Amino acid sequence: MVKHNNKIQEINLSMYKSIKSNDVKKILKVKKLDRAYFILRMNRVKYITKKAAKLLSKSHFNEIELKGLKSVENKTLRNLAKTYAALDIGLKSVNENQANILLINKAALVLSSIKSISKNVSEILSEYKGNILELPGLEKVDNDSLSELNKFKGEFLLVGNFIERAKY
Repeated sequence: MVKHNNKIQEINLSMYKSIKSNDVKKILKVKKLDRAYFILRMNRVKYITKKAAKLLSKSHFNEIELKGLKSVENKTLRNLAKTYAALDIGLKSVNENQANILLINKAALVLSSIKSISKNVSEILSEYKGNILELPGLEKVDNDSLSELNKFKGEFLLVGNFIERAKY
């Protein structure tokens, strides 16, 4: 018999601006309800320690939102990417090394604050093995980058807020 999630369980830590390992240890003490979709929202967090990210990577959340995390060290990003949860990270930009690190995550990836993307990063992200790849804030994308992103083989691809104008 297949079990379906029919509840949403959310921990909302919007008042926090930084997360340390002790904070995560307390969060991890919360028990997940049976058949619940478990979300951790930390959307004002601007800094997370490597150790806290490592603890989160072993958590039982279905989704982790870090929309306020505008930049992050590669080791911390690697720890976050190891989670089985869908990730929504507010990085302002992603370089090639970070894009390769993000490929570790296999659930869903939302890069909510990226405004533009290079062809090389697009090419790397198109190899993402998760089901969902979203770049909702994307405003500037050239044809080569868009072509690369369209090679994504997952179930859902969202490429930003831009309007392609017909060329006459």
